[in-house]
Amino acid sequence: MFVSIRTKLFSGNLTLLLLFTSAWIVAIYSIQSLTESIQTAQQSSMFISGASLEAEILVFQLENQEDLWLTARVPVQQKMLLEEIDKNEKKVVFLLGSIIKKTEPGKSKIFAIKTLNDFLSTGMIRKKILGLANNESNLAAITEAKGKEAALNKQIEMQLDQIGKIANNKGTLLLEKANEVSQRTKIILISVFLFALLLGSIIIIIPSRSVSRRLNIISNATTRMAHGDLRQSIKVQENDELSQVARNFNIMAIELYDLYSSLEQKVNERTKELNNANENLAEMKNELNLKVIERTTDLEKKVQELNKSQKALLYMVEDLNRTSSKLKDTQEELVRKERLAILGEFSGNISHELRNPLGVIDSSIYFLKMKMQGKDEKIWQHLERISNSVKTSTSIIENLLNLTKMNKPALTDYDCVGLISECLNSCTIPPGITVVKDFTDEPITILAESVQFQMVVNNLIKNAIAAMHEDGLLTIKIHKPQQEQVEVSFTDSGSGIEDAILEKIFQPLFSTKAKGIGLGLSITKMIVENHGGKIFVESSPGKGSSFIMRFLVVSEKKEVKTDFSMTKT
Repeated sequence: MFVSIRTKLFSGNLTLLLLFTSAWIVAIYSIQSLTESIQTAQQSSMFISGASLEAEILVFQLENQEDLWLTARVPVQQKMLLEEIDKNEKKVVFLLGSIIKKTEPGKSKIFAIKTLNDFLSTGMIRKKILGLANNESNLAAITEAKGKEAALNKQIEMQLDQIGKIANNKGTLLLEKANEVSQRTKIILISVFLFALLLGSIIIIIPSRSVSRRLNIISNATTRMAHGDLRQSIKVQENDELSQVARNFNIMAIELYDLYSSLEQKVNERTKELNNANENLAEMKNELNLKVIERTTDLEKKVQELNKSQKALLYMVEDLNRTSSKLKDTQEELVRKERLAILGEFSGNISHELRNPLGVIDSSIYFLKMKMQGKDEKIWQHLERISNSVKTSTSIIENLLNLTKMNKPALTDYDCVGLISECLNSCTIPPGITVVKDFTDEPITILAESVQFQMVVNNLIKNAIAAMHEDGLLTIKIHKPQQEQVEVSFTDSGSGIEDAILEKIFQPLFSTKAKGIGLGLSITKMIVENHGGKIFVESSPGKGSSFIMRFLVVSEKKEVKTDFSMTKT
């Protein structure tokens, strides 16, 4: 009867699979029970520990907010601080109530209830302090109340810290119990797997030994045949796949022996012919090697000479390039320092010499306007022209002073979109200019000083209006090219800037305007760099210009300032 090896092995493997499946079911059930035990043990302790820590932080914040309220003099700021104090008190009461609910009856629960009562007492003291603070004569009472409140706050913080420690210790004990259960589960799993492995091995080993023995016979016969002994024959005893392999092997061995004999004779004949051809090739190879050696020696000498000349030339070129680059950088730095030195001296002198007479002229214009109201219109127009000229002169002096004595900005968190919008609202846009706002919807927080930032926006908008001759399209775009970076661009539809001018456009005293002195963009660049940003320009003649600023985004979620103090320009 023909019984295949596959059938024999399949029956054994099926039995082994059933045993291992049973073992896995036991393992999964044990692991599930262990997981539920660990989760139940740690959820309660983790919540109590986190809630006590959060409550402790809020108690500390309440103490600081109370001190800020006592030192604040602005009613709006006091109102905001009172709202924050009330909000944080409610949070602490909620957290302590949650801790009491999560804590099991016993000493820990009593401890948590006492902490809540102490915090309610500090709330009453705090209300008393805030009420006494309206009268400066109550300073002694305020000091005494502050002392009581500080003592209670210290006691509350110690109690909250103790609650967190108790919760952590309880979680640790429960985790140790879970580890004990885990060890027992491991022992059970190992026992089940060993039993399944032993029983499965007994079931499989019987048919596998027979297969292994016959495979070993076939392997030995093929090994001897591989070493050249082609006279091999395997005895066939059973009726399965291996028996059929043995019969085929015997037939193959006979055919291989006959084939090998005929091939051996042909190989001997071909070997003699190859030996004669190899001798001829060896003689030709020796002649070629001699010629190659001669040519190679000549080429190596020429290559060495060429390499020496080439290296010397490369070293000379590198030295020239480095020297040229250093000279260029040094020259640019000297020119920049010389310009700033001249500007510093010039701005200090001109501000002192011109501000007083300009002030006198401005006062005289104001007096003449008061006297000439409703009289000669032509004289009134001339007074307006003189007043505008005085304002222009004053602006030039301020720009000179700003370029040489610009203070470091006092940076504050601002919403970038709101800050740009407020700066834009403070500018006077001619009727012929159409402004397109391409702003992102998401809030973007940056560090800035509103007054200096307004100066930057005003300069860029005035330059754009001048480039378009008060008639064109101005596009202001705000977006984030990267997660930690915001980009603000001002694109006009003017005549553009020539390539030769682009490199000098941010230099002091460089201007393409008939009435300009070249300070606006220098001040703009200085302010942007003092804000930790970068500014650059992209322009093509006849296609308009784009002035692009990039600033770092504040990643932390802080309170963003939205009340901007802007000056109408």
